[in-house]
Amino acid sequence: MKKPSVKNERGQFVVEGILIMVVFFGIVAMVGAFFHKSEVLKNLVKAPWTNLAGMLQNSEWEPATSGQARHPARAFRHVTIDGVAP
Repeated sequence: MKKPSVKNERGQFVVEGILIMVVFFGIVAMVGAFFHKSEVLKNLVKAPWTNLAGMLQNSEWEPATSGQARHPARAFRHVTIDGVAP
């Protein structure tokens, strides 16, 4: 009786590896297209950045345009010192 040859199974391993890689890259491409189409990363960065930009510019946890009115530098301060002789 003749032993089955192991050399023939080596080609099957390569073919299965290539098929698994094709399926994996296909899934990665589909997920990447979905993220690109729905702009998931853009929304994750943009939403918190608007309030953070307002805090950096105006010291208010609001978007930069709506928090400008309450910035401390925009407050009208009229100071008079009475009783001081020159």
